[in-house]
Amino acid sequence: MIERFFPDLTEKRIRRGVFHELERLIIAVGDYIDPHNESAKHFIWSAKAYNILEKLSALRPRSINLYLCIALH
Repeated sequence: MIERFFPDLTEKRIRRGVFHELERLIIAVGDYIDPHNESAKHFIWSAKAYNILEKLSALRPRSINLYLCIALH
């Protein structure tokens, strides 16, 4: 999942290295991504669009109210 990919990239490759040049950082990221892509699993979307839209419509009034509370104070 993408939620884990960037933290893993940061922890396993970027923080463990010392990069004096941008080119070396780009190469290190590429070296991490290439094997990851070879064993990648396809994402299968399981949520129905109408369920997502229902949840978003339920959140919208709260988001607007929160924004108004912050903006008015």
